[in-house]
Amino acid sequence: MSHTHAHDACTPDRHRDARVADLVAPAAAETPPKDSLRAHPVVTVTGFTLAAEVIERSRQVPVIVLVGSPLQSGRLRGQLTSLAESAGLRWILGILDPDKDPHAAMQFRPRQLPSVFAVAGGTTVAVFEPGLPGRDIGDWVEEVLRSTAGRLSGLETEPEPQSPAPGHDPRLRTAAEAVDRGDFAAAVAIYEQMLIDAPHDPVLLRARAAVSVLVRVADMDRTRDPIQAAAADPTDIDAALDAADALVMLDRPVAAVELLTARLPHTRERVVELLALLDPAHPVRQQVVSALYA
Repeated sequence: MSHTHAHDACTPDRHRDARVADLVAPAAAETPPKDSLRAHPVVTVTGFTLAAEVIERSRQVPVIVLVGSPLQSGRLRGQLTSLAESAGLRWILGILDPDKDPHAAMQFRPRQLPSVFAVAGGTTVAVFEPGLPGRDIGDWVEEVLRSTAGRLSGLETEPEPQSPAPGHDPRLRTAAEAVDRGDFAAAVAIYEQMLIDAPHDPVLLRARAAVSVLVRVADMDRTRDPIQAAAADPTDIDAALDAADALVMLDRPVAAVELLTARLPHTRERVVELLALLDPAHPVRQQVVSALYA
């Protein structure tokens, strides 16, 4: 993957590194995929997983790699995540945070952040730079798929079973477009509507939880550090709720759930919502579920 410009990793910053999206796919395990493992529509890319999750996987299907910190790429990340989760594994989205893994990001040498790279057959075949007029990320992905059609081996594993309700529902793209233009409340409303038909769908629950955080953070008091405020007064439930959202924005959903769990039953509804951001197998999630429904 050769490009002409390098970009130094940005200094981590609480508000810039807002977790807009992992609209939200849970982070992939920090181990290379084995042929016997199922492919996932969205994966986290690091220096350790780059070869397996991007280079090798791209010999089967195109891998679209989004390089950018959560706040930088928030709207774009949300749109790509929704597109990937409804694509039936025709392509895979890799999310690479340059603040967490600058060396992996340097392999792509983006001219700007965020940037999106299409990798096929082990090499970069196209680059999408947000902000260019007349460029739609969905159309660009489809162009990549057309240009690589018949050139790759395809996935040898079967897709993981998906709930039939949201699979190819056009409302997913409508919600992603709402996120893309910053209308987070509209996206939440769409997810709520879809959850009427599929109340337990994990993709929809994760998406609603993540975008709901964005709605609340938009109105958050920026004159104080919500995490410090919650620590200073453990009895202040409103401060705890704000702190939990701030932790999610910092890519720390487990810490957010733990903070609110310590303040049950006052925070029960929010705990249930944010649990959707944790991997179902995460021990903290299992412990909290047991506590909630004991």
